[in-house]
Amino acid sequence: MNETELIIKTLSSSLQPLGQINAFDETFDVNYKLEPYFTEKGKLSFDVILWTDDEWPEPYAKISSRNPPYEDKLSNLEFFVKDWSENASWIDQILKFPEFEDTGKVIGGDDIWKLVPVYLNP
Repeated sequence: MNETELIIKTLSSSLQPLGQINAFDETFDVNYKLEPYFTEKGKLSFDVILWTDDEWPEPYAKISSRNPPYEDKLSNLEFFVKDWSENASWIDQILKFPEFEDTGKVIGGDDIWKLVPVYLNP
């Protein structure tokens, strides 16, 4: 198992704490978890799902999106960010947490963020 596979496996096994965000006139304590999947060409990738403490086991929001024609162009631990629709008003707050960074890249019309595994809660 390579380093990327190990990180994805670890971060998909339990909720990882983030902190607070403000959305829809409320403040939420949020956690995240990865949901691994394989692209059409067999590359390991992941979705990033947010949970609030009071909604477990139902997710609060999905902050990643899938873009199958371009998924294999992502580097390790990069993902397409869902910054539209219900996420539009609060998604930028996620960048205040060191676990996520904006790469400045756009692929297939989607912004690309990178997961930075600073804290692992196995």
